[in-house]
Amino acid sequence: ATYLYLGQLCLGAEAVAFYEMGIKGLEDEIEILVASGGGDEEEEINSLKRKISSALCSMTEIYMTDCCDDPLAEQNCTAFTARAQQLDPASPEVHQTRASVLLSRCLPAEAAHAIADSLALWSLEKHNTWPAYPTRLASAKILMEVGSNEEAAAVLETVLKENDEDLEVWYLFSWCYYRM
Repeated sequence: ATYLYLGQLCLGAEAVAFYEMGIKGLEDEIEILVASGGGDEEEEINSLKRKISSALCSMTEIYMTDCCDDPLAEQNCTAFTARAQQLDPASPEVHQTRASVLLSRCLPAEAAHAIADSLALWSLEKHNTWPAYPTRLASAKILMEVGSNEEAAAVLETVLKENDEDLEVWYLFSWCYYRM
C-alpha cells in the first residue's frame, strides 16, 4: 500500500511506476491468500482486488493527463480500464473511468452507456451505497458532458449533502440548471 500512496504523491511516469509496484504487491498478497486455501479469505481478496482496480483507474487518469503525449497512452488507458473492470465489475469508479476514457476518444454515446452502468451500481437514495465524493463529482461532470443534466443534478445533490461549501459543486449546479 505504501507504493500506492507514493503513486498519489508523484506525477507522470514516476507515479505510474509506483502504482505498478503497489499493484504487484497487492497481487502477491492475493496469491498468498489463495495459496493458504482457507476459504474464508474471499472478503479480503475482494478488498485487494478493489484496491488494484482503483490503482488501475488512477493510472488511467495519469495517462489521460500527465502522460497523454505517450504514444501508448490510449492503448494503456483501454488496457487499464478493461483489467480494472475484470477485477472489480461492481465498482462505480471503474465504469466512471471508462466513461471518461470514451469521452476523451470522442465517443459520447458509449460514454453515456458507461456512466449509466456506473450509476446503476449505487442508489441516489441510499447513502451507504454512494461511491467516494470525487467519483460522484466526476460522474456528475461526465453526465453533464453527455447531456444527462437531470441525472447530473441528482448526483450533485448527493455531493452537496456531503459538502455544501464546495464552490465547484455550486458552479456545476448552476451550469447544470442553465443547460436544462
